Amino acid sequence: MRSYLKKIGILALTAAVNADLTKRDPYWIKMSDVIQQVRPDFYFGVATQKTFFANPKYKDIMSTFNLEVGGNECKFYTINGSETFNTKACDESIAFAKKQGAKYRGHNLFWPANSPSWFKSAYDGKDPEEVKEYILDYITKVLDHYKDEEDIIYWDVINESVTDDSTPENIKLRTGSDTSNEFKGWDTYTEDIFKLAREHTNENVKLIYNDYNAEANGGNFGGKTGAVFQYIKSMKENGVPIDGVGLQMHISCNWTPNYEELTKLISQYEEIGVEVHVTEIDVKMENCKTHDDQRKVYMNIFKACFDHENCKVFTVWGAYDSESWVGAENEPLIFDEDMYPKDIYFDMLDYVIDKLPADATYPIPTNTERPSKPTSDAPAAAEANYLIKPETFMIDPAWSNWSWNYESVEVDDDGNVVAVLEEDKYGAFSLHTDKEFNAGKIHIELKSDKEGAPVKIIVHTTGDEQVTVETIEDAYSDELKAYDVDVPAAEGDTYNRISVQDAWGKALTITMNNFYFTSSSSSSDKPSGSGSGSGSSTAKASYIVKPEGFMIEPGWANWSWGYESVDIDEEGNVVALFEEEKYGAFSVHGDKEFSAGKIHIELKSDKEGAPVKIIVHTKDDEQITLETIEDAYSDELKAYDVDVTATEGATYDRISVQDAWGKAITLTINNFYLTPAEASTTPAESTPSDSEGKRYDIIKEGEFMIDGKWQNWSWGVEDSEFDEDGNFVNYITADTYGGVSFKRSDSVQFGAGTLYFKAKVNDTNANLQVLFHTTAEEYVNMGNFKDISDTEMTQYKAKVTAPTAEKYDRITIQDVANNGLTLYLNDVYFIASPETEEEPKEDPKEDPKEEPVDENCWAAKLGFNCCKTTKTVVYEDADGNWGVEDDYWCGIIEDKEDQCWSTKLGYPCCEDANVIYTVDENGSWGYEDDHWCGIVKASEKCEFSTIGYSCCPDNEVIFEDDHKWGVNSNGQWCGVSF
Repeated sequence: MRSYLKKIGILALTAAVNADLTKRDPYWIKMSDVIQQVRPDFYFGVATQKTFFANPKYKDIMSTFNLEVGGNECKFYTINGSETFNTKACDESIAFAKKQGAKYRGHNLFWPANSPSWFKSAYDGKDPEEVKEYILDYITKVLDHYKDEEDIIYWDVINESVTDDSTPENIKLRTGSDTSNEFKGWDTYTEDIFKLAREHTNENVKLIYNDYNAEANGGNFGGKTGAVFQYIKSMKENGVPIDGVGLQMHISCNWTPNYEELTKLISQYEEIGVEVHVTEIDVKMENCKTHDDQRKVYMNIFKACFDHENCKVFTVWGAYDSESWVGAENEPLIFDEDMYPKDIYFDMLDYVIDKLPADATYPIPTNTERPSKPTSDAPAAAEANYLIKPETFMIDPAWSNWSWNYESVEVDDDGNVVAVLEEDKYGAFSLHTDKEFNAGKIHIELKSDKEGAPVKIIVHTTGDEQVTVETIEDAYSDELKAYDVDVPAAEGDTYNRISVQDAWGKALTITMNNFYFTSSSSSSDKPSGSGSGSGSSTAKASYIVKPEGFMIEPGWANWSWGYESVDIDEEGNVVALFEEEKYGAFSVHGDKEFSAGKIHIELKSDKEGAPVKIIVHTKDDEQITLETIEDAYSDELKAYDVDVTATEGATYDRISVQDAWGKAITLTINNFYLTPAEASTTPAESTPSDSEGKRYDIIKEGEFMIDGKWQNWSWGVEDSEFDEDGNFVNYITADTYGGVSFKRSDSVQFGAGTLYFKAKVNDTNANLQVLFHTTAEEYVNMGNFKDISDTEMTQYKAKVTAPTAEKYDRITIQDVANNGLTLYLNDVYFIASPETEEEPKEDPKEDPKEEPVDENCWAAKLGFNCCKTTKTVVYEDADGNWGVEDDYWCGIIEDKEDQCWSTKLGYPCCEDANVIYTVDENGSWGYEDDHWCGIVKASEKCEFSTIGYSCCPDNEVIFEDDHKWGVNSNGQWCGVSF
């Protein structure tokens, strides 16, 4: 095999006199077994990635090294990436190293060019003392957390602080990234951080400065190489506790030091008492003519370091080519894509073995022939783009894990990816790639753990439109089953993401392998979803539930609410069982918008007298009732045709079949389809939940309530109330990190935009943090607000960045000072963007479209609103009496006995709506036609009014819980006996 194998016999015979040799596979000798027998103070290191820890081949590579460093797991943007301190990834990286018997290098404590985005936003331009305080506190927490971890022997304290244009005579330090200056003004961060690190680490831990292009490339000892040397020399002269310098060594054949040049540089550092580490070496083939040239570069660096007693560490930045940050195509590392050693490794091993003492002992391989490459059922086609490749024990590095609503995504002992998804969350194993694709074929082998629960295969366009390409009904199995799925061409767009979804939210465990995409040279559109059935279908029909289809059709997602179950029975019907008093609905969301048309549905209900509503939803989630079916109770399915009327300026994307009275009915549905008046061929511009360019009120001035489409999810709040000025007052408790939090109660989700709110506090030292929560229950900091007024309500705004994966559905304003405070809020609303849309004016009420005109108000005919809170007459004319609210004229409503009670408050009474969104001292409230509307007025004579219902003491009792209930002439619940 290799020349060094000839030496094994001699060395083994010599060693056998002194010890019994252990034999093992695979076929290479491990550097970790021999290198410290030559130099006990020398470490042969590697950068690791948590993604690969489950792979047994990867673990075997790791056993070749006696020092490991987390590639990203211990960095600021990982531990404190979302403003929550979490060392889990770093802990796991250290634990992995310990299992391999390796020591550990902490990387890194401070990297001025790569702070988390939230930190740059929050601290760029802030007082340097505030920045310093935060960073030093963060570093203290990290070091104290690991102070007793004896296997950590190095910390890269500062990383890449010297700028590229520095010289020995003009050293410049970074103050942030290319687009930020959050560390500007903190001129002493070098000595501050190193001294702090020394105070919070054990004596055996060595403190290192780490940088690139500082290794005398091309024999240049000036420039950045000289600048870094002078920087470290001045640190030593000024008593800064630094032990070593890390030379990263990201090099190639045209940009490298030779043996003599690197030896000279190592000696220069030795003279000032600083040891040298090669910390991140990779050698790109990009500027190397042959692999032999690349081997020579590696060997020059390795020999210069190993031969010099002042060079203590040689670390490769990644174990094998596929995990390299510069790309596998550059072949930069010492193990190949199949995780087997290259000649580069054997060159270095030869060099060390030649220096072994005569009594050296080490395990030797039983097999000296390289095993054949693994085989699988995968195609030989070069164009196959793997997401999960058999026997690699990982997600391919070209694909990022963008899964949502999952408990875990792990690799099992067989190399399968196992995704455990959350119940009722419709989670998905989802992978994103930077390399866009179009028409082609997906191959996947998978199994599910639950019988009858379908799995969807979805592709996502770059515009984030979701296209369901297959619904797999038979995924339940003990063995992986293979599926081939056609991907249609995306007109005017391309794809960059593939998802495997738990279509019914049944908390599936999906096991996958041999998952790849093969592009097609010829693209064809997906076949139409229409077909013949027992209804009046046409070529335009878009089926939701198709006879004999035994599923909800691809292109329609199950967005039902208030249900116990939604299943398919033995005849292929969808059977929806609803919860009592939840007004649930079987609701489906389409991936294409529609306008006017006709809905055909065949259904039956199990409860006599309980009406069923057919509802369509606009893209902005306005609900429009098309029909109320009174005769749904039946033993057989009955057919209904419902006209869908066009709504000016809006399109629909969702259809619901609702239990209108919340009677816990069971609905059975089939042959359910939509026939648009004009077929929609243009896909929606965004995901089903996207609602860009709109205003969403949470608390509207003058309304004394939280908007009915938002729920109060606050925590750490002792009490909250609306004061006489309509401000939402929250008494936040100290030491709870309490937050006033609002969660959307429907399916609307948000992307980028701007949050506006008016606020004041009782404590001028308050620090408010604005958080946006994703549907995956992760949160993103959108900014901190200090110097909040304590005297008057003042408007503030927070720029909301686009989410990286799942969208937002919850907003929080948090007391991060944690001292407790009284927080007043009003006029809280979110404006979704595109960037081309103008932001709202300082006073949004200057735009008459911002607040709908109440047609029940006499002043509306004159272009004004009616007064909601005032009865004070400021002016009187022939039209009526006028008051002033919020600096605007408003018409005062005269109290008349025949008027609806809520009209006197400036709102109509509900005509169709009977779903109660909120109850206050005035009565119960619904929402209808973009208006709040009154349902039942509060009354001292009727105890039921306190919970939002009228009294009907003489009516028949048809239901009992804690109270006795009847139904009034309007079909609404009323109280018989409290």
